[in-house]
Amino acid sequence: MPTPSPRRARARLAALIGLVVAAQLMSPPPASASAFSALVSPPRTVEGLTGAAAPAPVVVRRTAWAYVTRKSPTQVNVNRPRTAPVGRDVRARTTYRSFYRMDLRRLAGRSPAGAKLRIPAVYPNRCGTRAPAVAIWETADFNGRTSWNRQPKWRKRLAVARAVCNGRRYEVDVSALIAAAVKVRRPFLTLGVLSTREGDRAAFVTLGNAPTITVALKPPPAPPVPRPPTAPADVISTPGGACAAGAVRPTIGTTRPTLSAKIHDPDSRAVGARFEWRSLTGPRFGGHTGPMQAAGSRTSTVAPADAFFDGYSYAWRVQGFDERASGPWSPWCEFTVELPAAALPDPEQPPVRPGQPGIPSDLKTLAGGTSGHCGRGADQSWIGTSAPQFRAEIADDAPGPLRATFEWIRVDGTKIGEENVDEWSGNPVQAWTAHGAFVDGTYAWHVRVSDETGPGPWSPWCQFTVDITRPATLPTVTSTDFPKLVWSRPPGVSGTFHLTGVGDPDVVKFLYELDNKTVIVGADRPGGTASFSFTPPRTGPYTLKVRSMDRAGNVGEPVIYDFFVNH
Repeated sequence: MPTPSPRRARARLAALIGLVVAAQLMSPPPASASAFSALVSPPRTVEGLTGAAAPAPVVVRRTAWAYVTRKSPTQVNVNRPRTAPVGRDVRARTTYRSFYRMDLRRLAGRSPAGAKLRIPAVYPNRCGTRAPAVAIWETADFNGRTSWNRQPKWRKRLAVARAVCNGRRYEVDVSALIAAAVKVRRPFLTLGVLSTREGDRAAFVTLGNAPTITVALKPPPAPPVPRPPTAPADVISTPGGACAAGAVRPTIGTTRPTLSAKIHDPDSRAVGARFEWRSLTGPRFGGHTGPMQAAGSRTSTVAPADAFFDGYSYAWRVQGFDERASGPWSPWCEFTVELPAAALPDPEQPPVRPGQPGIPSDLKTLAGGTSGHCGRGADQSWIGTSAPQFRAEIADDAPGPLRATFEWIRVDGTKIGEENVDEWSGNPVQAWTAHGAFVDGTYAWHVRVSDETGPGPWSPWCQFTVDITRPATLPTVTSTDFPKLVWSRPPGVSGTFHLTGVGDPDVVKFLYELDNKTVIVGADRPGGTASFSFTPPRTGPYTLKVRSMDRAGNVGEPVIYDFFVNH
């Protein structure tokens, strides 16, 4: 065998050293999820025009490159310090193909919206339709043994491109390729470039070895909009039943109903309920917020002892809430409290003794000089003052001084006051209460007489309701005989006016003023209607003023009704 020349020996040694070094350089790092994630740099954001943080594009760069040549089919050319040749080079008498390994690790966990590959064009100095065309492929990865005879597999042709004149580079949209690679968490992507006419020397190009892929990112998903609880369902009071209002409003026999509803929430497992109540026509005066509990379960509250009073109508509603938002209110639900007379406690009567004082008689509940009566339940007194007086006649078999003991309670049996009054037998006796001693609500009082032998029996209970709140509902006034602001029938001819309390159960009467007369007429039912006739004595304008009146005699604001009588 002939001995090789020193020049050839040095060339072979250099090729062998290059092959070993290339094998070490070209081994890609492991692509495990943990290693992949650890190498991802933190995402950067830029402020958009709307002020919301938007992701900045990510520039993907190559980590290694290689080319193969037909003239030297076993030669390895990895990361050589030169440009990337593609096509038939007449001067070198060979055909080239080039490869780029692109580092996708910075795209881990991102959502690509689009991607564009850019490869610098070095030679020839032509662009547009005059520039040579190249085909860009997705290929398998190259390594330290890649050569013309051991090329990576050419998997899929992505595009055929020519150098653009703006910047003299090849540009290709690789959005689909990048999206698919990121979806399967690929850390690297290899691209191959070859000439579309490898036998044509005019198609030879020289590319730069620093291509980039600019990846636009989708904005991060908007945080979920919290959905509040839905409208309360199955809203009921116990007693009373399902939510009702107006003419079908229930009547209940307790001042402490249980109010409840079911609260559903589309997002949360825990919800709370907020209750509030008011008089039928007045502002909110009480409420309760319940604890958090499982969505869909029934939540309830028992009304406090001083919330509702006998003889009044009330409205209540409920609202659900979670840790983020409140839901809609339920409709207003109404009820009227009407306690049975048996709700009052019966006094303990001492044994009857011969000669003991008798039971007081002629019991009356007084309000500002207006004499009431003694009754219970539906027959009770209604008074419009916070300082009522209690009056009775006392007597004894023997004349002499006596002591009358008055006692008054809330209708639930809670004692709130007592007064002793000394008076001679056969005379009336009266207990006075301080101004403001009573607020709106239902109460009862009774009295007994004591002499030197001891106390006598108690009188019956006298129930009364304090109502010092004026009706808020304005009545309506109509008349076809005397239309409003219209000249109508002549003097001496009667006509009728119709009044209504528009369904407010607090309105039981009407007070009207017409032609220097003041008259009270009763409604046919609470919140109902009344009518009266009027015969005008003369021609000219007339003014009718009508006010609503409640059981206690309180009157509301007037409604003005002007009409005219013809000649």
